[in-house]
Amino acid sequence: MHLVPNLIFHMENTFKQFVQYPQKDKDKATFYDNLASFYAQTQQRLYPKVNIQSNVGFEKLNAILKSFCLEPFPNHWEIYKHPNPNLKEILKTFLRYRNGVAHGGDISSEEKITQDTYAKYKKLVIDLMYAISEKMMEGIINQTYLYHNRPQ
Repeated sequence: MHLVPNLIFHMENTFKQFVQYPQKDKDKATFYDNLASFYAQTQQRLYPKVNIQSNVGFEKLNAILKSFCLEPFPNHWEIYKHPNPNLKEILKTFLRYRNGVAHGGDISSEEKITQDTYAKYKKLVIDLMYAISEKMMEGIINQTYLYHNRPQ
């Protein structure tokens, strides 16, 4: 049986004992009681929080989407393809700018932060927000979160 990626995410976040097994008998008994209650339920409410661990670059964004059985972004997506930088590259540049500004670093680049630079990355964020929202709606409509074997 193949577990749904978001069910694995849910289990590991609901039951931290899968990561750090308890040592005391009392804690082990509580863990087993909680597991028994979990499996006795006919429906589960999935763990609602997403730990992104750090800045969301191309790989992390797609890993988050995959963990919820949503379609990942291709490297060449929408306007983010030749002759423009692809999505992976523009996200990498955007995060470099973001980190430089947020942490007071020196932004040594051929592209200075201007209104055009700001508008370009604002558009990127808005494009991604709408696309992720659409992916989530498609996932809800198609119930992709129920897939045991996610189609490739």
